[in-house]
Amino acid sequence: MEAVGRLTGGIAHDFNNLLQGITGSLDLISRKPDDPGRVSRWAGAGLKAAERGARLASQLLSFSRTQKLEIAPIDISKAVDGFVDMLRRSIGPTIQIRTDLKTDGLRVEGDQVQLEMAVLNLALNARDAMPNGGEILITTQAAPSARRCRASGR
Repeated sequence: MEAVGRLTGGIAHDFNNLLQGITGSLDLISRKPDDPGRVSRWAGAGLKAAERGARLASQLLSFSRTQKLEIAPIDISKAVDGFVDMLRRSIGPTIQIRTDLKTDGLRVEGDQVQLEMAVLNLALNARDAMPNGGEILITTQAAPSARRCRASGR
């Protein structure tokens, strides 16, 4: 039961983060309804968060039927750059987000929604740790390949 509790808590946290993206966008729209350029951008960000929520729900349903996640090659820098604007709107104006993306063209096998959710969770946790504002730096870089070690009898 403890494992089920942790799992549902994690899922609830992920959905809460997505809802913050949606409600943040709607809040901004309600503050500046007469600014069509901004309203369009904010509505787009809200729709992207809703789409991520739908994909997450689909993945949860797939998982419940023991199907696999959508594993595909991901360009990490492109992926992070593609959702950093949504992060900025989700985090709020008191936190600055900077990026230092050094993996252009480098691809890894993974699920893009899970990558986005992981970065969003980290950013929201960082925001909560800085109630007076601050800066979040998101960096990407290639890591050296792991070396295999041989077991020795010593």
